Amino acid sequence: MAATAPACPVRSAEDDASIVFSTLTHDQHVRVNQRISLWCVAPRNGHLGVFSRYSLSRLGERHGFRYGGFSDCQRFYCRDAPDWARHLIQ
Repeated sequence: MAATAPACPVRSAEDDASIVFSTLTHDQHVRVNQRISLWCVAPRNGHLGVFSRYSLSRLGERHGFRYGGFSDCQRFYCRDAPDWARHLIQ
């Protein structure tokens, strides 16, 4: 019997779902012809995922979500922004 891949949580999210996550963005840390100055981008970490606010916004849009942020590292996606979050949507 073949194993099936788990459903993508974004695709199977309810219409009123919100996704809260944390990640730094590189908007202020990437400059042409300069090294990235983020502490989390280092070979010792074994992996890297560097995002801009724009790329996170586009990723959410691809799945029908709007993107917002609470702080420099706390982010969220929602389909219909609740009243309390409307000012946080970018």
